[in-house]
This record gives sequence, C-alpha cells and structure tokens, in this order.
Amino acid sequence: GLADDDIHIVFSTDCSGYQNWQAEALAYSALMVGQQGHITRIVSNCPDDADFAMMRRSSYPNYHVHITPKFSLDEGREYFPYYNKPLGVDHWIKNAVPAV
Repeated sequence: GLADDDIHIVFSTDCSGYQNWQAEALAYSALMVGQQGHITRIVSNCPDDADFAMMRRSSYPNYHVHITPKFSLDEGREYFPYYNKPLGVDHWIKNAVPAV
C-alpha cells in the first residue's frame, strides 16, 4: 500500500511576498492535518536580490524549495510570465536533489 510519506506535493510560485505567505499557509495547513510526505515549492522569476534563505524557512519539516532561472525571458522569447510554470517544473524534474 501507499505509505503516509509517499505523497509529494509540488507547487510553483514566483518570489512575491504574497506567494511567500501563500506557500507557508499551505505548508502549515499540511502540518496541521498530519501530512507526512514532502512538499516542494518551485520558485521562478526571482530578482537578483531575492531573500532565498527566508523562502526556505518553513514550519513544515519536509519542506523544500527549488529555485529556477527566469524562464519568462529565456531563449530570446518575448516576455511571457507563464513560461515559468511548465519550464520550472521541467527544471525541477531534471535538477532536483535528491532526484525525482
């Protein structure tokens, strides 16, 4: 059967303060209901001065943060912020530590 810690929640955000708050609300909710698995936040489109240490702090013990490049401006494309979602997940799958 499926063990309690076999569930891995993955979600994608940007670096805004609002998204930081939403990410921690999700993590805290998981903690309060007894979620045992891992939670990974994929963060894209961050400014150079982003506080990555703050993003990695969480009330949830199995919380991970994966920082991606800025895909919204990648490879000479026109600016389109929604490239960050699918390309961020792809980047995480290919570069996650530990591997997924």
